[in-house]
Amino acid sequence: MFLFAFLFLSVWHFPILISQQLCSLQESCDLCLSAGADCVWCADLTLIDNSTTRCMIRDTQNSCSNIQDVVGNFTILEDIEFSQQVQIRPQKVKVRLRPGESITFNATVKPAPNFPLDLYYLMDLSYSMRDDLENLRSLSVEIASRIFNISSDSRLGFGSFVDKPLAPFISTTPSNLVDPCGSSCEPAYSFHHILNLTTDIDLFTDLIANTKISGNLDIPEGSMDALLQVR
Repeated sequence: MFLFAFLFLSVWHFPILISQQLCSLQESCDLCLSAGADCVWCADLTLIDNSTTRCMIRDTQNSCSNIQDVVGNFTILEDIEFSQQVQIRPQKVKVRLRPGESITFNATVKPAPNFPLDLYYLMDLSYSMRDDLENLRSLSVEIASRIFNISSDSRLGFGSFVDKPLAPFISTTPSNLVDPCGSSCEPAYSFHHILNLTTDIDLFTDLIANTKISGNLDIPEGSMDALLQVR
């Protein structure tokens, strides 16, 4: 029982001892207040206890009458009521914290009805994705319907990418470039923008239905090139 109590007290005091040592090493008010959230600076002209350092733990400044301390604060700068344009409250806050200090505050989110929603579907059409293209074809109507159920102010777009058709990324032999996987495939390309953002669901589904797969010409696909060109 005695051993258990000793270990418990040692562990409980350990963080305080570390903070005390960290504070005591600081030689100026700025450094002291920056060292940790619990450090404070004694600004007395003369220290009563010569063994006391000017930078100390907040709750141990018994012999100091002029304590310099900074406590973090949180201020709400803008808190507009929810509306079609406002979906989070508060909208703007100002937080002032010392190093090592934390603060907790509440934020409320309320999705606005029929908020603008744009979905651009960018698909990898290399040959290994042929099953996924079939799935997209069968699900395109459902995807569009669900998007417009979320918000009637929605738009859909579509684009695709394959490989970067340039050496040294791929073999540039004519057969690879023109006919990468047979007559049913399109030649490889970096990115194709197929459909601008639109509310026309039929056009969206028709273009997906008529999209062809291409071939895998290298291991890394042209996804980054395509993302940079999406519009």
